[in-house]
Amino acid sequence: MRKAIIISTVFFLTYCSSPHSKHYFELPVLKKIAQLSLIEPPPAVISFTPVYIIGTNDSISESSFEKLKGVYNASYPRRYSEFSDFLFDALNQKIKIDTKTPKTYLYYSQTFLSDPNITHLYKDSGLKGIMDKHCFNSNGIYTLNKGTLTLNEINSISYYFFINQYIRSDDDYNATINFKKLSSVLK
Repeated sequence: MRKAIIISTVFFLTYCSSPHSKHYFELPVLKKIAQLSLIEPPPAVISFTPVYIIGTNDSISESSFEKLKGVYNASYPRRYSEFSDFLFDALNQKIKIDTKTPKTYLYYSQTFLSDPNITHLYKDSGLKGIMDKHCFNSNGIYTLNKGTLTLNEINSISYYFFINQYIRSDDDYNATINFKKLSSVLK
């Protein structure tokens, strides 16, 4: 019995001390985004695509790749030698960004806490559960069925799509919110 406890403890400590490599975004993709951000004027995917980072108090803040470049330049050039390295840590939630600092607070369009019902659905059924319950699929583009959703629910759904590498595009003409794979937009 004692031997079983020791072995279990060793496995538990090994698991806890080993690095967990759960990344939402891989570095090569973020390097491509960083390169696109150097173009003047930046492409629409850099300027207008909502991206989400974790802020203080585990809040989620919406920004854009272009605005995150401003955050990087204002607060992180000494900590990260390249913008892509900053994006890697920020978008993979390895750092919490102080969204209230006077140097950068204007770089975020909104800050929210994830809606508990959407979070529960995501934890139980993953992105597929959100897609099935709240979206229409048309050739790999998922259109949000806004129906009776609150703004916080829409933001939470957008966040979960984003961490699964789907970007949000708002169609003002048709008054729809669409999600498509980031890889399809970067080609």
